[in-house]
Amino acid sequence: MPYLGISKKGEIQPRCRTIFQQLAATAIPLCACFFLFSCRGTTVADTPIEEVLTPEEQAWLHTHDGQITLAPSDSYPPMDFIDAYGEHRGIAADYFRLIEQRLGFRFRRVRLGTWDNILEGGEKKTLDVTTLAQRTVSREKFWLFSTPYIDAPAAIIGRQERSKRLALSDLGGKRVAVVEGYAVVETTLQKIPNIELVQVPDDITGLLKVSFGDVDFMVTELPVALYHIDHEGITNLRVVGDTGYAYHYSIASRNDSPLLASILEKGLRLITPQERKRIQRRWIRLEDWEKLQHQPFGWLGRWAFIALLGGIVFALIVWRRLRVKVVGQSTELKATRKELEGIFRSTPSAMALLSNQGHIKRANPAFIQLARLLAPGVEDSESIDTCLKACSWFERAVQEGQRLEEPHRWRETLALSTGERHFDMTVFPTSASTREKKLLLRIDDVTSNVAAARQAETSHRMKTLGTLAGGIAHDFNNALAIMTSVIGLLRRQAKSDKPISSDLLGKNINALEHATANAQGLMQQLLSISAQKDSEQRPFDLALALKETFELGRTTIDKSIHMSLDLQVAHAQVLGDRAELERVILNLLLNAAHAMTWMRSDDATEGGELTLSLSEASQEERLFGKIRTPDSQKYYLIKVSDTGVGMDSQTQSRAFDPFFTTKDRRGGTGLGLAMAYRVIESHGGTIQLESQLGKGTSVHLLFPAPESYLDSSPPSEVSALSIRSRRLLLVEDDNGLAEVTEQLLRELGYEPILAKDGLEALRLFEEEQKNIDIVLLDIVLPQLSGDEVCRRIRLKEPNLPIVLTSGFAQDPRVQKTLQEGDCRFLAKPYSLDELRESLERALHQAAEAERSKFSLQHRIH
Repeated sequence: MPYLGISKKGEIQPRCRTIFQQLAATAIPLCACFFLFSCRGTTVADTPIEEVLTPEEQAWLHTHDGQITLAPSDSYPPMDFIDAYGEHRGIAADYFRLIEQRLGFRFRRVRLGTWDNILEGGEKKTLDVTTLAQRTVSREKFWLFSTPYIDAPAAIIGRQERSKRLALSDLGGKRVAVVEGYAVVETTLQKIPNIELVQVPDDITGLLKVSFGDVDFMVTELPVALYHIDHEGITNLRVVGDTGYAYHYSIASRNDSPLLASILEKGLRLITPQERKRIQRRWIRLEDWEKLQHQPFGWLGRWAFIALLGGIVFALIVWRRLRVKVVGQSTELKATRKELEGIFRSTPSAMALLSNQGHIKRANPAFIQLARLLAPGVEDSESIDTCLKACSWFERAVQEGQRLEEPHRWRETLALSTGERHFDMTVFPTSASTREKKLLLRIDDVTSNVAAARQAETSHRMKTLGTLAGGIAHDFNNALAIMTSVIGLLRRQAKSDKPISSDLLGKNINALEHATANAQGLMQQLLSISAQKDSEQRPFDLALALKETFELGRTTIDKSIHMSLDLQVAHAQVLGDRAELERVILNLLLNAAHAMTWMRSDDATEGGELTLSLSEASQEERLFGKIRTPDSQKYYLIKVSDTGVGMDSQTQSRAFDPFFTTKDRRGGTGLGLAMAYRVIESHGGTIQLESQLGKGTSVHLLFPAPESYLDSSPPSEVSALSIRSRRLLLVEDDNGLAEVTEQLLRELGYEPILAKDGLEALRLFEEEQKNIDIVLLDIVLPQLSGDEVCRRIRLKEPNLPIVLTSGFAQDPRVQKTLQEGDCRFLAKPYSLDELRESLERALHQAAEAERSKFSLQHRIH
């Protein structure tokens, strides 16, 4: 029996031959037209850029490559959005990728969040280009618009039970949801009388309000509505009317850059009609429009029926060929699945697939081995599941995975039986659908990496100290030279018969005080920079820290460099680790100096301008630093700028990578900027680079101020105690310092008792215990250390005021003693006023404690 006009002998029947000939006659011209049209599109796409852009436009593109900021819409699918992995997607994204490809130019994409932020960025000129914008009178004040390249009809969306087709005039007296900031509000909907507009932050919120009956309708773009209805599974909505209005989207750019607008317009023209159709078909399914609008089965239905029959015939013809392909692809999929399974099982990272509730679905051997280490005693997967749920880090991983739609990474430090271990935790959802969401947890043991980083950081710190040694030695020797000269002059004048005038004596004393203060400041800076302690968050004056660090850097940096300090904020009280921040600033100053001296080419002149500045961060600077906190949060901007060799875009992208350096001739660890990034991030701030090759570099540090005000004024002076002469136990092993301190104490009205080691101090305390009012105790002593002396005195006299002294504040014994007892600390060297204030405060504090104790006993009795 013939099948499709083919006889048993394989011959085509005459009637069918005629049909095939007619089909061929129709298909050949169509194919030829398609080929010609395709060639035409290819010619436009392949047009050399030199024939499209003027020389001025080409030069502008080359100069601004990678610098023009482009802000896409965060959540406006399918038109324009950022997906769960941070990728720019949608119709507009495809257009911009083609424009970048045609022009050989890269935009710098920034995320500004809401449409209001994009409008604000365009108005304040902190944003160069945005992807989707409609031309309005208000926006033409700060934007230039391209020819519209995306048209989206606006539809009225309602619930399924509404059968009447609506127009805009039917919306009077109804509650209608619209997305805030959209142009349709000011151009069309506000003209309808009695309409109640309900502005919503995004389309999905408005559609859900319609679905739940909170509003009657929503007016929005049809493609956007279809996308959200399909992805969110909303079954009770449909298109109930046509507005007759269409959104005409253009590319918006700054109105003070007409050259940029011209380039963007020409870039749009390079996109062929075929490419435009492919983009539209990729994101907009026209068959969904028909389904939601419930079109009657008319001529369209008849053509659909004919097409269905043709499809059945075609399916029967190719069925056998497709079956072979399906079998081959199934085999290939099985092989791929087996390969992925092998990778999952053999990867050294511990990985587990979790349900949305935190139950372990699958785990690789590395995860099971790690789980047994973290929760000893577990064997099977069920017991591992139970034990891990009790771990705070595991609970955090599940909560972060449920809350976020993108990967989240953090570091955990856990105390195990084998010692302290460090782990990098990463959790991310495997599906965007809430009903099918699963979480993938990855754990990497980075204990060895942390240890190596700490060792490298210590090495880098010592290298910085070595660089500073020359400058510090120079200034320290200058201070010593002043002291030696003044002492020699005073000694000579003392032996002379002529009396020393008060003016000359005062001048010499001032010189000694100034030199002593300089030497003391240098030593404190050196101790602060070399401190190897954990980060300690304390309030301090950022302006003062920068000023002192600047002065220290000036002693080291090459004199061919002109340095300037610009403190626009007199006092900037912040909370953080001052020593760590000073190390960061000093390292940036040294890097800038290197960029202007030996990193230059051999034939270039060394030197330049180096500026350290402090100011309050403006809104534009916060956007540059990617700060997303409320405007009420104050940030300080620290900027280190130089006119050195600068960096290209590739170097800037790796500048914060550990062990990456461009210092070829004299070498570098490549840890400076990596350490700076870690320190600033740990303080809640950000660090950004701005550099041009051959013109210099500017490093921006955004540092948060505490939300509550911290008083930075110096403590008020303690009033002098009008009391009898106090007996003071002075414990000091240095003879010269002990002799001078005894004179100071007698000048202040104290009666000192001197002990030169720890054992003598305890003996004198035993003899004079009832007569001793206060103890001035050095930590570093022979026979018995000061901390042990303090502990034994406290056992017998818990309330006796004790003031500890040492030339090294970071001595662990000092810190431990201060934490264990109510003591005060006085750093060496100290002045007469500092000694007086410290002793009076200790006595005052002890008196207050005694009064409080007496008052409490009185109330009890």
